[in-house]
Amino acid sequence: MMLLSLAFTIQFSSELIFYDLAILIPAIVFIYFFYTFAQTIDTVAFKRKVKTSDLREGDVLSEDVAGLSSKLYIGLTAEQIEKVRKEKKEVWIKEGIRYGPTFFLALIATWLFGNVISLLVAVF
Repeated sequence: MMLLSLAFTIQFSSELIFYDLAILIPAIVFIYFFYTFAQTIDTVAFKRKVKTSDLREGDVLSEDVAGLSSKLYIGLTAEQIEKVRKEKKEVWIKEGIRYGPTFFLALIATWLFGNVISLLVAVF
């Protein structure tokens, strides 16, 4: 009887692994193509070339400028704008939804787990 139970457990586990792979592989392929699509949209549609005289506080550079840290995701300050104006006449800035990935992750979390706040309240 013990041997029969063990055989059933092994067969049951292999079926679960197959179903997990049947979901996991298409999900990985979808994520790869979605990421490639999002990167393409980001490089084509959400960049704009502006004169440095038109820069405003909070603009996000999409290219590196000498004298500034390599990636500024929080936006330019007035002092940084002055440094950029000394270095270049035109720069590429990013436009669009700054917190877009956060909204996407929140949507996925809501889809998977439902109302996360109610879930946390129920747990604690």
